[in-house]
Amino acid sequence: MSKNNSVSLTSAKINKKDEFYTCANDIEKEINTYLAYNKNIFKDKIILLPCDTNNSNFFAYFMINFKRLGIKELIATSYNANSRGTMANMSINKKGCIS
Repeated sequence: MSKNNSVSLTSAKINKKDEFYTCANDIEKEINTYLAYNKNIFKDKIILLPCDTNNSNFFAYFMINFKRLGIKELIATSYNANSRGTMANMSINKKGCIS
């Protein structure tokens, strides 16, 4: 690993900015691989994004492509250490209801 990469990883760890694990382009490439196999693979499915927030690239991808993919429901959960360890949940369904 180069020194620049090491510094970047160390900085991300300290600042809790770890979204570099899931770049938007990588997510799109991976999902397209599934869609090439079966274009209806996400149709009427419930997608659970454990330990994810509405700031994540995964959440953004599935929100933007919700109707196109035919997703039944999208659920994201996250752990909030600043709120005494409470879980935050967000759910979106085909009717557009957010809870």
